[in-house]
Amino acid sequence: MITKSQCKTMSQCKSIVNLAIEYAKTKDVEIEILITQNFDNNSRFANNHMTQNQNMDEVEISVRVIKGQKQAKYNVNQSSNDTIKFAIDEACRLLKLVPDNPAIMALPQAQTAVNIDRLDNTTANLTPLDRANTIEEVTHIAKQNNLMASGLYETGSNLIAIGNSNNLFQYFVQSNATFSLTMTCDNASGWMKGTGLNADKLDIINQAKHIAKNTLLAQNPCDIEPGHYTVILPAEAVSDLLGNLWWDFTATSFRDKRSCFLDKLHKQVLGKNITIYDDVFNEMQIGQPFDDEGVNKKKVLLVKNGVLNSLVYNRLNAHFFKEEATGHSLPQPNVMGEYPANIVMEGGDSSIEDMIASTDRGILLTRVWYVREVDPTSKIVTGHGASPARFKNIKVGIAHKV
Repeated sequence: MITKSQCKTMSQCKSIVNLAIEYAKTKDVEIEILITQNFDNNSRFANNHMTQNQNMDEVEISVRVIKGQKQAKYNVNQSSNDTIKFAIDEACRLLKLVPDNPAIMALPQAQTAVNIDRLDNTTANLTPLDRANTIEEVTHIAKQNNLMASGLYETGSNLIAIGNSNNLFQYFVQSNATFSLTMTCDNASGWMKGTGLNADKLDIINQAKHIAKNTLLAQNPCDIEPGHYTVILPAEAVSDLLGNLWWDFTATSFRDKRSCFLDKLHKQVLGKNITIYDDVFNEMQIGQPFDDEGVNKKKVLLVKNGVLNSLVYNRLNAHFFKEEATGHSLPQPNVMGEYPANIVMEGGDSSIEDMIASTDRGILLTRVWYVREVDPTSKIVTGHGASPARFKNIKVGIAHKV
């Protein structure tokens, strides 16, 4: 009997996959089984005080059955033998109700496992007291500056395992740490968020000091005259904006004719100083080296010196466009198809301070938020931005068109 608490190791996940495959044979169907397990522990704080601590152990198991030109899927959140069999029974029942779909592909073949070590045991096993001690240091910084600190400190680990009737089996586990902080005073605020595999590398205390400084600088905001300004965006603000582009690098967005890069493959679409990869193997990235069908991910050069070089393809779209699959599939079936989840953007060697010093008339936008898409095909987006007082304090509506 496999219980929820026994879904933590490779051998335990392999047992679940083997059970599903053997039971699917009795139903005369092909099967894919996707297991995700999250061990998330978080501590919340507000107004310079701890407010909540939670420990969560969540499992989701998805079974997808295929027979001929039909497929069906069923999800459960327990991993006992009976639950797995129940999920397969329900998926087979649904299979009889769905119409044929000629686009359904056979399940992928077994892959050679690619090993990436992204598990920091110290981070995965941080205790509530460990997190509380860090939060106490952060709130002390806030109090020293007559500020209020609120936020979330989350640590833990998560795993993903996938197997299918073609002897494919992939397994991956990683640690995770996230620290989000907002500091406020009467008429200003500062914000930061860090995410990574190792809690120590988030540099939380120094980041808190930096946010306290920015919050104090942002006091007493004033208007500036409308006009043309050079805008300097730190990495966080760049990420907030460019996150709206990632789906435009997918083959599905081209098939659906919704990409702002449609008909621009191998043409200049961004500045010549912009080069963008999707690279799960980059040391600053997180996540597993295979997609949600178990296909190994490839490093993809998306933009080279501003020229749209390539897209990411799941197996279905690779077949449609006569390209090679790049290992970026989302769990199938899925209307979004695929997604580049490990974006790396090459940069220069100028610091924020260097860029400010070289700018005569500009605005430093330390964060943009509430960014929403107005038109996907031209990539007009709208949102808000915030600036500290190194230039002029400003809160503005922004529109940006690629």
